[in-house]
Amino acid sequence: LDLAAVEDLVLSEVCSYETTSDLEMPKLENSNGFNVWYRAVKHFFRLKRNEEDVPLYYIIRDESQRPREYTDLMDELIWKLPHSTRYASYRRDNATVYELVSIRALKSATILEWFKSDGADGNRDGGKGVLSIRRCCEGTDASVEKRATLRKNLNDSSWTGYGEGRASTKLVASIFKLYSDLSAVGKEYSELEKMENFQTASKPRQELLGSTCQKAVDDKVMDFIRRMKRGERHDRDGRQLSFAEFTSFLINEERQWIKIMTMKRSVSGVLTTFDEAEDDLSTQQGADSDTDTETDSRSDDDSCSDEDSSVG
Repeated sequence: LDLAAVEDLVLSEVCSYETTSDLEMPKLENSNGFNVWYRAVKHFFRLKRNEEDVPLYYIIRDESQRPREYTDLMDELIWKLPHSTRYASYRRDNATVYELVSIRALKSATILEWFKSDGADGNRDGGKGVLSIRRCCEGTDASVEKRATLRKNLNDSSWTGYGEGRASTKLVASIFKLYSDLSAVGKEYSELEKMENFQTASKPRQELLGSTCQKAVDDKVMDFIRRMKRGERHDRDGRQLSFAEFTSFLINEERQWIKIMTMKRSVSGVLTTFDEAEDDLSTQQGADSDTDTETDSRSDDDSCSDEDSSVG
């Protein structure tokens, strides 16, 4: 049964399911409630129809439960519609399932990461996302859960600016370790995806916003992404367009920043010491002046006393 045959079906003759426009999406709070949720969500998508009035259950169907015989033509349609991105209707329905599950059903950040972990996020693949949740919750594939955890850690690896403790250097080491671990569990990222991930995760500190430092990093990120999207392999200086090259730039810039800040503090320290010395000198001079005034006053008094004595 291909799409051409599907188009010839008279749906009014094969529909055996009722549907309503106010269906409530089952909620999944944690993995313990998965079995109940999975049964409820399958029932939900048997009632929820696409634009052609076909139940969206065909997107999340469990091939292991494919029946030997179909109850009617609609049942056959559900099980035989092709899962192929060549068809616009499949891409549309898959995205619909993705939106419904990720936004309205999943109430746990961890389970949402499981849902997105196996490529469902980038492709808006609702069918693959539901399968990932099932594999995690049923414990049939630990690598999916590990991928989800690593992805979450990657998303939390935010560049916030340069730091005294070589913050950028430590961040870069952590990110490369995460990409290595993700590769080990079957999740690869292109150089462009790595750059885009860095751009998305950047959260510069308030004092850096609008600074020359922040602008230099932003300009470099956007230049790399723009050139990569055009298929270029090198920047205008002939350096390779790669995430490793960008992070080398980031680390070198941080080193220069630390040097500049160290010099500023040194100069500031000298100026502060000079100011303090001037203050001490002024204080001392003021004290000496007061002493001299007091001495002169005493001398005048003594003179007056002497003069009075001689008059007497």
